[in-house]
This record gives sequence, C-alpha cells and structure tokens, in this order.
Amino acid sequence: MTGDRNDRDDRQDSHDGAPTLVPGEPRSFGGGRYIVRKRLGAGNFATVYLAYDERLDVPVAVKLLSDRWSWEPEVRGRFVQEARLLRSLNDARVVQIRDIAETDDGRPYLVMDLATRGTLEQRLVELAQRGVRPDAKQLRTIAAAMADSLGFLHERRIAHRDIKPSNLLITTAGAATAAPETGPPMLLRPGERLMLGDLGLAKDLTFDSGITVGVGTAGYMAPEQSLAGAKIDTRTDIYAASALLAQIASGEPPDPLRRYSNGTIQSGRPLPPTIPAQLGRALGHGLDTDPARRPQTIEQWHAEVDQALLTLVDAEPAAQPSHPRRRLAGVAAGAIAVLGVAGVAVATLGGTAAPTTATTTTVATTTTPTTAAPTTAAPTTAAPTTVAVTAATALPTAIITGPTEIPVGVQSWWSVTSSNATSGTWSLTGPVQLGDASWLPGDSFQGTWNDPGVITLTLTVFDDAGHSSQATFVFTVV
Repeated sequence: MTGDRNDRDDRQDSHDGAPTLVPGEPRSFGGGRYIVRKRLGAGNFATVYLAYDERLDVPVAVKLLSDRWSWEPEVRGRFVQEARLLRSLNDARVVQIRDIAETDDGRPYLVMDLATRGTLEQRLVELAQRGVRPDAKQLRTIAAAMADSLGFLHERRIAHRDIKPSNLLITTAGAATAAPETGPPMLLRPGERLMLGDLGLAKDLTFDSGITVGVGTAGYMAPEQSLAGAKIDTRTDIYAASALLAQIASGEPPDPLRRYSNGTIQSGRPLPPTIPAQLGRALGHGLDTDPARRPQTIEQWHAEVDQALLTLVDAEPAAQPSHPRRRLAGVAAGAIAVLGVAGVAVATLGGTAAPTTATTTTVATTTTPTTAAPTTAAPTTAAPTTVAVTAATALPTAIITGPTEIPVGVQSWWSVTSSNATSGTWSLTGPVQLGDASWLPGDSFQGTWNDPGVITLTLTVFDDAGHSSQATFVFTVV
C-alpha cells in the first residue's frame, strides 16, 4: 500500500530532478509524521524539503532554518513571524502553513502546502532550455496573476518586499483539470495558478510607522529598500513586479544599477530593446526611483501593463526557438555546460528568513582595444596604436548573473547579458580547471559540483573587429 502511494506521489509532483539527501540531512520531521523524500532547494538561511505527511496522506514542503541561523534571535524571530503571518492570511493566493515546530536539536521548521509544479524560476529555466520566449498573451496571464496575488496582500496592508521568480510558486491544487507537464511550453498552463511564497521579509504596515531597515534582493529591490530608515510601503512590490515582468518579457536579468526617473534612464542599463515600446513605458513607470511617481496601487500598475500588452496580442508573431542547446563535457570535480538559451537570472534555490542577495550581478571589466601592427617590409619600433572608444567602436561587454553560493550536488544556473559581442571563450579556475571553451551570445551556464571550493568563471567576449573584454564571476560551493 505504501509503495503504491509513493509511486503515485512521485508522478504527481514536479520535483523528480531535485537533489537527493546527503549524510546529516533529516530523514523525517515531527516524530516521523513527515517523511523526507528529497531536498527541493537550499538558500543562505533555510533548506526546503519535499516530504510526505503520513497522517493526512499528502505531500508537503518542509522549510528548515539552517543551523547557522537557528540561534540568531532576529533571524529566528523572522522565521516564526513568517509562519504566523502566512497562517493568518489563509488564502489560496498565498502558500499555506500546516504546522510549525522544532527539530530535536531545537531548529524551527515550517510545514507548508507543496507547490506541485515548482516555482516561476524553474519554469523560466524550462522555457529558456527550449529556446522559447513568452508571447504577449502569456505575459498578460502572468501579470494578472501577480497583480491578483499582490492585491490580496496589499488590501491587508502587507508589503511582500521580496518579489522574485523563486518566490512565486506554481501549483495545480484546487484546479479541476490541469494540463500535463509535458504540454507546450507556457508560463502558466491551463489549470495552474500562482501562489506567493516566502514572506520572511514581508512587512505588516497596519501596526508600523513604515520606517525599516533595507532588505530585499538586488535587481528586484526598489531603491528605497536599500536605504536604512527609509519609508517602505506596498509601492516597493510594484517596483519588483515591473523588474520581474521585464525579465520575463526579455529573458534578461534585472540590472541592480538601473534607475529610471520620469521615464528616462539615469543609470545602469535601460530596459532591453526586445521589450516593445508600449510595454517598456509601462514598466519604466513602475521602475521609477520615486515611489510617488510609480503607479500608486498594484491595480493601477496592472491596468497600464495590461493595456500595453493588449495592443501586442494580435501583432506579435509566434515565438521561435533560439539556436539549439550546446553542452560541454563534464569534469572530474563537477560538471558545467553552456546552454544556448536566452539569459535567465536564477537565484539560489530555497526560501529565506532574513535579508538576502541571492542573485548578484558582476559588471564586466573591459580591456583596452588595440589594432594589429601593420605589415611592413622592415621592422619598426613605433609604439602600439590604441583605438579610441567612440559610439561607433563601443567595446563588447558582458555581465554574468547568478548565485554566489551553491550547495554541493545542486544544479545551478548563471546567465550572461552581452552587448556588441559576437563570440567568446570561457574558463574555470579553482577545484575545477577548464579553459578556452567556446561561447556565443545568448548562451548561459549550468553547473553541478561534487566538491566544495571557490570557483572563478571568466568569460572573454569579442566583437567582429577583435576587440575584447572580460567578465568574471566568483562563487563558492559549500
């Protein structure tokens, strides 16, 4: 009987590729009530497991605060606060809490409803692997779902403060009929719905002055969130929703340095040119540095975005796959691959209970372009000539985005955003040594490591004239 139930559950959930357990990880919680199946993800502050509730006969997610942070009063307090907040909401648009307890050694954990189809982050990776970019109809669907879920929180004077792909969960729970997971690539398939997850940074504004310390995730975090003592309200979520929808529409991760003011870019990279002008204006409005100049409610934001997308529905051609996926050979200490897909920023998996910057962007450092020495009949001692950098001879650049810390054995992704680059090479140093592998614009990186250590990923990009620049990204395998 138990074997039949386990087989059924394995077919129903979407986490078959999740990491298996390693020595030292829990095999059960609640005195054997919640039997652990596998690890779904690990972040800086907590690890999430797929488990089975033997009493209620249903799969659940168990979020365990890490041993490192379990004894920090502030972090532990946030963890418990998240459980109480989620429990008080009791709505299908927010992940539900079933239980809160402690392990035998005193570490707190939450038992939550399982997101049967994973996270929006995982769905974006799936689309990127297939070389598919969502069309305007799909963008309308996801924008409406985000606005509906955030609207529920905002009506109760709660600001989420950490909207990003890994905190938007996809589930079929409560749906009469759900499309199979093997159907056509879509952001949300028929019968699927979004749930907001990880309210560890959520702020109840009803009993608060609005003054807070700066927390959030780089790229999605509104400028005021990085200022200690700044006034925070629901408009921070409007900024994050704009950054996230821009990422979904373009396939490029948000730029933490991007600053818009009155529709004009002030710093960082502007919104990608692949985003149609109508949608870009609506998103730029939501990304304004001044909260007073953004849409003042999530409903206003949705109305602007939806109107822009509505004009694109009939005009937009069907999405076409990008160049096919290319994979490199694995190496002894782990494996890394180059993926021929649109860049998708993937933060460290798993929820957090305290401020996090799971997604970190490194800005490329450029070399000085030089021209090849001219061919002459006699040797010359003239100094090398350097090419002046003008708008017409802009250097190729690249930005690498992804997790800075990953657990051993966990598959991770790093995306690349490039400009003026036509080709490149990349190399790894650290426990893994690999060099001179080829790269093309649109490629991202995937890696899994079996041994801890510090890894440096170096990408050198070239333009048609041979000018080059480098981007480096350092991450730790723990």
